[in-house]
Amino acid sequence: MIAHVFLGPSMAHAEARAILPGAVFRPPAQQGDLLASVNQSGANIIGLIDGTFHQNLSVWHNEVCYLLSRGVVIYGASSMGALRATETDRFGMIGVGKIYRWYKDAFINGDDEVALLHGDENTGFHPLSLPLVNIRASVESAVSNSRLSEDAAAQLIEIAREIYYPDRQVEVILRRCREAQLSDMQQESARLALTEDYIDLKKADAREMLVAIRRVLDGIDPPPKPIPFEFARSSVFETLYNLDQKVSAENAEITLREVAEHFALNSRDFNEFRRASLDRSVVGFFAHLVGMKVTPEEVEAEHAAFMAERGIQSPESLASWLRENLFSEDDLEEYLAQEASCRRLRAWVMSSRSLDRGAKPLMDELRMRGVFPQWAKAAAEQAAILEAYEGRPEYRDIAEEDPRVLAQRHAAHTNVRIEGNASAWAENAGFEVIAELVDALRRSVIANDVRARIGHQIDAIKKQLE
Repeated sequence: MIAHVFLGPSMAHAEARAILPGAVFRPPAQQGDLLASVNQSGANIIGLIDGTFHQNLSVWHNEVCYLLSRGVVIYGASSMGALRATETDRFGMIGVGKIYRWYKDAFINGDDEVALLHGDENTGFHPLSLPLVNIRASVESAVSNSRLSEDAAAQLIEIAREIYYPDRQVEVILRRCREAQLSDMQQESARLALTEDYIDLKKADAREMLVAIRRVLDGIDPPPKPIPFEFARSSVFETLYNLDQKVSAENAEITLREVAEHFALNSRDFNEFRRASLDRSVVGFFAHLVGMKVTPEEVEAEHAAFMAERGIQSPESLASWLRENLFSEDDLEEYLAQEASCRRLRAWVMSSRSLDRGAKPLMDELRMRGVFPQWAKAAAEQAAILEAYEGRPEYRDIAEEDPRVLAQRHAAHTNVRIEGNASAWAENAGFEVIAELVDALRRSVIANDVRARIGHQIDAIKKQLE
């Protein structure tokens, strides 16, 4: 299993690696980071400890729920993880630690309870203020050890709560204590609670979560079982998933939106790609509109064709392709189902045109792309070669040649391969019956052989003239 842990000021990465050496540690999570860990890096266990609050968009609970619906195991503790676990534990997120339980029991409820000011990655996200949950834990310990009365503790907590979270520093809190006229003894007890006797509850909860993940990775505990539920993908979620999701490339992180915009501005093929993608979407929408449902067998046939076209021969190479293209297995399944719908509708269009078998829309496409003249010239050239050479003795036996051999010889010259079900391939290509396809292969092999022979003769003449 692959574990990714999002961690910042709650615990130093070096300390965390000593507890969980088999994990990948990443900075505090922003919106889209969990998706990227799963879709691009193959993570199937996520530990969410720290996340961004104000400086970037926070991890969205819908992002968590979507991954849970896919069976990804997600733990939450200490900070952002405790917040999101409280919101999504009914869908399977696993909350760990005292802070999570405080939120769950409504003992605390504000985001600022766990928020703090901290340095950047170069400082190891060093904390620059005290989180309120740590202050609560430290004061609670002082009360239990009879260093603070319950009334003084409540007053100290209220003083700290009223301070904006980046300013919750020992000096600021103690100054407010003096301004509130706490006794000298209470001020000294407050100082001890926030310094020498300070309890880092966020670190303790982070450690507890890391130990829980390690027990799973080490096989001591079984992976938590997912809670089955159907995730409803809203339009807002689709925006996150299809535009804001991040991809790592060339040692940089960019969003899918940036990839799309760069392609639009820099590729001459953009209009063609845009048209093809939207046409497929239109066909998919029409299939949904008429209630067309593809069968598992049709999707499996598309899957086999997809694997063959890309030379993917193992689950490992498929997983690698999916990660490289930031595509999940669910995304692929959806795409293949759409392709199966398109294939069935294309077959319907071809059959509905009666005798032309889809030739007119194909010729129109060649004309609009500006390649009709060159393909007409090539077909005429082949017809002329066949008229001159087809009846020669050396080609009489080719009619009896195994169609599979013909297909291989054709592919050797053109790199066009007849793969999968030959009848389906023939129908899609516009041949009325498979015998027509075999005859066309035979003629192609003859023409290509003639071209090769003529080419050899020309090369021999050139060598003699040199």
